Amino acid sequence: MIDALKQIGNSIVLVGPEKDYRFLDGWGHVKKYIPNAGEDYITANSWTHTQTGSNTWTNSATAGEDFILTTPATDFAGYSSQLLGTQFIVASGKPFCITGQFKLSDATQTDFLFGLSDVDTTLTAASSSHALAVGGSALFFSKLDGVTAIKANVYVGGAAVATATLNTVMDTSFHTYDIYSEDGVTVKFAFDGVDVACFSTGLPVLSMTPSLSFRAGEGVAKTLTAKDFKAVQVFS
Repeated sequence: MIDALKQIGNSIVLVGPEKDYRFLDGWGHVKKYIPNAGEDYITANSWTHTQTGSNTWTNSATAGEDFILTTPATDFAGYSSQLLGTQFIVASGKPFCITGQFKLSDATQTDFLFGLSDVDTTLTAASSSHALAVGGSALFFSKLDGVTAIKANVYVGGAAVATATLNTVMDTSFHTYDIYSEDGVTVKFAFDGVDVACFSTGLPVLSMTPSLSFRAGEGVAKTLTAKDFKAVQVFS
């Protein structure tokens, strides 16, 4: 099986061999984030990072991987990171997909969030207690310190509108996270290519941006490794 081109309206998207909702690239009236080879995420002008502690974020030395985030050995150390600008939106007739593969060094003593959010400098709490701190509208996967449960979340105005807990729990292997909409009306969450949640009411109406947060849950250094991180939306 190979990647294939698919026409949507006046645009063309490259879709993956297993799932045709997973947009890998796009041309025409599209908005997209496709990492450049060798891009330094921590200093890239396209990203903003709100940091707690002296973390290191480096390009991976392993072929096929994008970057590795390493926290210091301090509780709550880590990042809330967002692509600058808010170019993605849930709107009828505008399909999208944000996808990424991530591996955590510790399945329990970490905070993890990945998805789309409007501008928010602290997606996960940076002190006091390990919790979500999303203050606006967002669609995201999350896992908090002390548990291995993974959740699919819809937030509007800083409040949870819908949450679904996956049957699969976090471990220390790579997993693929997809948030997508084929019609711009219904949003689906897929874990390792299997749909795990579907929401069609109470969805955000504000534009959003790819967002990632990772923190240590104890005084031991933690790492997050990422690959195949991209977002594509078709507007016509």
